Amino acid sequence: MYMSGRVMNPSKESKLIQAGADFLESNTALSLQQEKRLKQMGATVRNANSYLERLKLNEERERIARNVMGKMSVERLSDLMSFYLMMSQICTEVMERKLHGFVNK
Repeated sequence: MYMSGRVMNPSKESKLIQAGADFLESNTALSLQQEKRLKQMGATVRNANSYLERLKLNEERERIARNVMGKMSVERLSDLMSFYLMMSQICTEVMERKLHGFVNK
């Protein structure tokens, strides 16, 4: 059996199937609290997967940026650094104005 692109061990598969069958046979209704908790657990797993995907994407972007910058001349790197320092300063100023604007309202 395949789960999310991975081959599942047959013994694990049979254990999961048995656990599911036992649950269905028990015919026990979940309490609202149990149902809510299961939904929260599902959301936590989805959020964790999303976080890991973003982390991998950021690592890949950083690797590519390092490779590109490693090929740049010192002059180009200096220009790039000056540009990002200026952008950082502008961002800081705009954010401070917005935060002070929210505080004063």
